[in-house]
Amino acid sequence: MGYKHAPYSYSKFNLFERCPFAWKLHYIEKIPEVKTPALIIGDLVHRSIAEYMTHLKKTGCQTDLEKLSELTRKYGRLSGQYSDEYEAYIPAMRELTLPPVEKTAIEVDVAADADWRGCDFWAEDAFLRGKVDFMYQPSEETVVIVDWKTNRYIPPEAIERDKQTKLYALLGSLLVPDAAEFVVELFYLRYSYPRRATMTRGDLEETREWVLETVDKIESEQEWPPTPGAHCDWCSYVSRCPAAKRALGEAEDLVLPPAIETDRQAKELTELYKMLGVVRDRVGQLLKTWIEAHGGVEIAGEKLDLYPVESIQWSTPEQKGKLVTVLRQGGIAREAIWDVFSTNKTAVTSFLRREKRKKLLKEALATGERTVSVRFNFKKL
Repeated sequence: MGYKHAPYSYSKFNLFERCPFAWKLHYIEKIPEVKTPALIIGDLVHRSIAEYMTHLKKTGCQTDLEKLSELTRKYGRLSGQYSDEYEAYIPAMRELTLPPVEKTAIEVDVAADADWRGCDFWAEDAFLRGKVDFMYQPSEETVVIVDWKTNRYIPPEAIERDKQTKLYALLGSLLVPDAAEFVVELFYLRYSYPRRATMTRGDLEETREWVLETVDKIESEQEWPPTPGAHCDWCSYVSRCPAAKRALGEAEDLVLPPAIETDRQAKELTELYKMLGVVRDRVGQLLKTWIEAHGGVEIAGEKLDLYPVESIQWSTPEQKGKLVTVLRQGGIAREAIWDVFSTNKTAVTSFLRREKRKKLLKEALATGERTVSVRFNFKKL
């Protein structure tokens, strides 16, 4: 049987389950995705680790922090304006070691044909493809497959039920046909947090069934409907999305009801609320880029610009101790001071106003740690 959209991969399955319309634009119309900061950093982190692990394997070292520092400086420069984001992953990279086993593999391309037989990755009859970040064999019967994750979010569901985890085990069975046990580790680099699941060959049949069911859905799809949801926040195709265009059209003629009366009405307004928010965010990103280069934009007595916002936190025991000393010396009872121990600028300011001790404000704020961030907003001229 021929498959018109083969070869398949987890990223293809995942995008289709999120939004068939985005799948059509990406895989049928071949419209490339916009490289978001998260994708840029994820690629650089993976390249850093692959080069580092390759170096360890070549030299026979389990770790080499001097070499890692050299690599992170190189890839840190490549990250450009996102260097702070890239540096957030360096502590986890410093913890990585090459396992003391003979059989290891880095950045492995693997593919199977429609009969689940391993084949060349670029073969014309490749049905399923995948890339394994790192793999090693602690024994002849066991394969460990590691996937480096740069997600900010760690999914709460059990890793044993995670479809990507199961697909990694299936790929491992193609790479090492004689193995009986497959250990999959999803290592969330941002938090140095590994999650592991162990599967046997008996668990792989369920994965094959899921792959075939999903392929059948994709092959038979005719409508390619958009499905608004959390994924819209980073989707590259919002400007082409009929759900977004429909939301803008509905907003133009919208008459809000005095109250929501039905589940259907609630769902429709929820979709509208989501899509209008996504469109607003995308317009905001475009305006931020313009304003960074050319300055604020004035309309009707207001100016949209990037405004500095100062915040003050008391995050260490020493800082909190200094704050307590100032308040006690200012005549505030010890038992009353507990009210400020969310210890941020707003809480301390409100507390001193309530206690009629505004004269202490300057001295009290001086004990905290000041940071300045930027807020994108309107201000009246």
